[in-house]
Amino acid sequence: MPVRQVAQAAGFPRPILHGFCTFGLVSHAVARRLQPAAPGAVRSVSLRFSGPMYPGETLSVEVWRDGSFRAKVVERDAIVIDNGILRIA
Repeated sequence: MPVRQVAQAAGFPRPILHGFCTFGLVSHAVARRLQPAAPGAVRSVSLRFSGPMYPGETLSVEVWRDGSFRAKVVERDAIVIDNGILRIA
């Protein structure tokens, strides 16, 4: 079955970007923003997946000093990761 048909059968208009890919992109961006000089200093990451991201879309990640963050898709102004918190060692 073609990928587009699989996505549509799951309720999406087209294939989505896997959640672990989105998780990795966002976690990396947040860690670099909070602790750019100490790679590998991340202790934990927790977040809520709140919507799908599609390949080719642009992510905007908002990060606060306390380690909280969220990410949204620029083209749709849709939050895809919410209630994130990243703890640094």
